[in-house]
Amino acid sequence: MLETPEELFRALVEDHGAHPRHAQALDPADARADGHNPMCGDRVALTLRYADADPSTIADCACRTRGCAICTASASILAGLVRGKDRATADALFAAFRDACVSGEPLAETPMLDAEEREALEALTIIHASPLRVKCVTLPWHTLHAALTGATEKQHDLKVGPAREASA
Repeated sequence: MLETPEELFRALVEDHGAHPRHAQALDPADARADGHNPMCGDRVALTLRYADADPSTIADCACRTRGCAICTASASILAGLVRGKDRATADALFAAFRDACVSGEPLAETPMLDAEEREALEALTIIHASPLRVKCVTLPWHTLHAALTGATEKQHDLKVGPAREASA
């Protein structure tokens, strides 16, 4: 059993960074976005597929990353967490995670997560102690937000926006 958040963080980054889950592009996809962190070169291509029976529910999520293990691990964990959640819940997770990573405050109350999911996200938020790495861990989440809203945004020097058909 891992004892500290730092140990869990390290274990998650090593595991998901070396063996990312959901690391492909969904085709066809209902929503997609590309994210780029020009500070370190991390890139994320995120695709979403919504449930046929309920288009407000994310049936599948996949993230292709090119970059550091922290970004890759965050994308891998994100893709697993948002499956089966509705779009509003996924966007609320983005906001709670981003805020915790930037502020260093505990993750906001997130009743939509089970204990294991919450523990994984909490472990990733310790990155706030390394301000330059916050962008690495949050890039997949900003990319998710862009895919969910269809908007182009620039936050924390990230370049995130809807994906082009050719980049998917």
